[in-house]
Amino acid sequence: MNNFQFENFKPTPELALYANTVLIRLMDYIPDGAVSTAVLKKEKHKFSCLLEVQGRRVTFFEDQSSADPKTAIDSTSEKMREQMLEWQSERIQLTEPTFWNFKEVRPKNEH
Repeated sequence: MNNFQFENFKPTPELALYANTVLIRLMDYIPDGAVSTAVLKKEKHKFSCLLEVQGRRVTFFEDQSSADPKTAIDSTSEKMREQMLEWQSERIQLTEPTFWNFKEVRPKNEH
């Protein structure tokens, strides 16, 4: 796992800890063997947060901006988490055995 990279500013220790804690929590959702990139960049009057996760068969990317660095981190990580949950849901539907989707069939009563 990579740590957040900070560009064009030096974060406070609290902000660095916050950003990396969010990233660690997000890693619970990534595919095995995936590589992550996390950047918080200060621009003129805003902070841009970029998250990218590259797996063997899937890539997730999200980029959000805000005047507040924590808001940029939160909105980007939430959008990324939503992408990953959707991917996991689709993947489970494709790989789960058909018996999970069975309809109960009962023999007709013979009279």
